[in-house]
Amino acid sequence: MIKLKYPLKFVGITQDFGLTHRALDMAWNVKYGGKNADIYACGDGVVESIRDGRNNSMVNGDSGNYVTIKYADGYETRTCHMLKGSITVKKGDKVTKDTLIGKMGNSGYCGRNKAYHLHFIVWKNGVRVNPRKHVYVYDDNVVAKSNEYKLLYYHGEDPIEEKKYIKINARSGVWCRKGIGFKYPKYKAIPYGTKCELLEKNAGTSNGYKWDKIIYKNEVVYLPNKWNIYL
Repeated sequence: MIKLKYPLKFVGITQDFGLTHRALDMAWNVKYGGKNADIYACGDGVVESIRDGRNNSMVNGDSGNYVTIKYADGYETRTCHMLKGSITVKKGDKVTKDTLIGKMGNSGYCGRNKAYHLHFIVWKNGVRVNPRKHVYVYDDNVVAKSNEYKLLYYHGEDPIEEKKYIKINARSGVWCRKGIGFKYPKYKAIPYGTKCELLEKNAGTSNGYKWDKIIYKNEVVYLPNKWNIYL
């Protein structure tokens, strides 16, 4: 199993992952590269896309210059707001966690103060996830003393598997859907006894049921959880 590493030597989180901010914002530090700190790939992977040539803008949502990398185990990362002209890789390049891919900047929209920072996005099987629950601090990283966020640490040994699962306990199986509620048509029938990865318990309520968000056959789907057994 791949253990993604933070893309900056200095790990300081200034804005956390949330409902409207589906990424981590990471700060720069004078001792570790300043405003144009080096950015690295997060592990062994392949560059999927890049964008360069953007300046700072006041267009809300503009992620500026970025590098997107695909890894094993369904992971992808994107490092945004990179310094114009600093990107050192191209689409199709193979990278490791020691590969320099560019520098921190403030391209795109970085607020009215045009703050230099890294907007760090992680996908797992096509779904945006909280990087703090999937990315690890390695021994050569430096963590901000003021950082109050819970972080995962990797010291060369596999950490405990944190995935959660359900088992389908309806004797006749259950239909999953592409969204929460019966307004979405039946998508796939999941047989009795099937074990599925649980992404979110009680992701929503509809039609008198609470619905779980799961992965079934490598797809994100939803199903009423009345008959689920939690493993």
